[in-house]
Amino acid sequence: MSSLPVLLICGCKKYYQSLLNAYERMKSDSYITICIIGDLNCETNFNGSLLTLQVEDTYEALPIKIHAAFKWIYENYPNTVGIFKTDEDIFFEDKNELINNINKNILIPYWGLRIDSCTSRAIKTSAVNKFENKDLKLIHQTSSYCYGLGYWISKTSIKHIVAIENISYGLEDVTIGSILNKNGIFPIRVNIKFIERERVNIIK
Repeated sequence: MSSLPVLLICGCKKYYQSLLNAYERMKSDSYITICIIGDLNCETNFNGSLLTLQVEDTYEALPIKIHAAFKWIYENYPNTVGIFKTDEDIFFEDKNELINNINKNILIPYWGLRIDSCTSRAIKTSAVNKFENKDLKLIHQTSSYCYGLGYWISKTSIKHIVAIENISYGLEDVTIGSILNKNGIFPIRVNIKFIERERVNIIK
């Protein structure tokens, strides 16, 4: 079983073409590349590049989708050294810079391209505007976290995430940070050049 790191690219059916483009752009022999979408109407399955998870494919369900992806990887790639999670609309200016930083920082439990912190409070309008269910009134956790656009979870840290049985709606990056914080793990920033670009809106 491979001990390579996993590059996890988060996407959705709404921006499926953008996800396919990201896979072609990001795949490498230096890691295992896995793209994810959610689909409540089918069983979880993997075709070698695309992991379809039996979860909601909405913004508010991102914590559930990422948790399910981490759990699937933990069970199916038990020897991996860790997971670098990113989004399909993120472009790394130099893929080798990303690869080198993953290899150099494999043992760091939790690091990312941008880090922040927040206290427990109602989720702000800017995030709520992305929710499909506009009636949701959610409180996010106190958290020191890495932005969802790019962060690393080491093998020793993944187990704390997959040990959580029930993940609720909210903000993915804040949720992951909160889980790790409760286990004494806090983020470190690693500077890697990237660009966030407009998505291609093509439905599968």
